[in-house]
Amino acid sequence: ESLEQIRRMVMERIDQSGVRSITISKPRFFLGFLGYFVPPKFAYGMAAFGVLVASAVVAMASQGALPGEALYGAKLAVEEVQARFTSNPASRAKVQIGLAGNRLREARAAIEERGEPNGRVDEALSRFAKDVQAATKSWKEAADPEQIKSAASALSEKVSQYQQELEQTKTLLPPDLSAPSGGSQRTVELASLKRAEDALKDAEEVLRTPAKTVEEPVGSGQSSGVDNS
Repeated sequence: ESLEQIRRMVMERIDQSGVRSITISKPRFFLGFLGYFVPPKFAYGMAAFGVLVASAVVAMASQGALPGEALYGAKLAVEEVQARFTSNPASRAKVQIGLAGNRLREARAAIEERGEPNGRVDEALSRFAKDVQAATKSWKEAADPEQIKSAASALSEKVSQYQQELEQTKTLLPPDLSAPSGGSQRTVELASLKRAEDALKDAEEVLRTPAKTVEEPVGSGQSSGVDNS
């Protein structure tokens, strides 16, 4: 079931990128034909192994993909699977905040490579803000005090790092980007920068009071003990 979810997510991302997918018209016929020569369980095992190998190849090939490129959708799908299959909220928050760093690197690469504005910077920064928000949300869902502390430390470090990197990214943008009278694409990129900054500020504010979240169960337990006595 998990293999089928991975395959479906990767194909959906590729379809969204506008790349025509290659499919086998009659996989059931192929597996049935293969069943004449090998046991059915072994045949399906080979098929599952093939899916894993193909997923690994796609993941490696798409690592350097930028927004708008053919394999970018597959890259996002692999990352989404990685986060979705991390069931622990605190651990998932660490994964998501790490993925946000990929978006900043994509934004810088898109700035350096682009000629005419093409929306790549806007998409990378918008996804960066969403990844930071997702990490903050996952952290707030964590329940174990020790995991909360550990994740809060990791997230705070990343937020501080990303704030510095975002400032550096802004210096790479064309000087006239700060002018509101610029082109419509520049206005869009300014809005994306603002969303990225706001997402980091919100995360920083939430992470400032982890001790309160951890100490609350202890305080409630002490008060209940006093009441019982």
